[in-house]
Amino acid sequence: MKSILRPNISFNVKRNKPEVIIVPAKLTPHEVKSLSDIDDQAGLRYYPSSMHLYRADPSKEEPTTQPMSSR
Repeated sequence: MKSILRPNISFNVKRNKPEVIIVPAKLTPHEVKSLSDIDDQAGLRYYPSSMHLYRADPSKEEPTTQPMSSR
């Protein structure tokens, strides 16, 4: 297993106070919105897990093995 070596890299960082603080043009609204008609349906609020099983119809199945002479 090959080892990956990380080189030692160093750099200098100079921290300054921010020159300009950007503020929003207007306050962020704080409100509660109601659910839409679609979201308000109880049946659509969760993802139902299900498994569908069907019986095989032999008349619609293709044969899986055929002799080489008939191909």
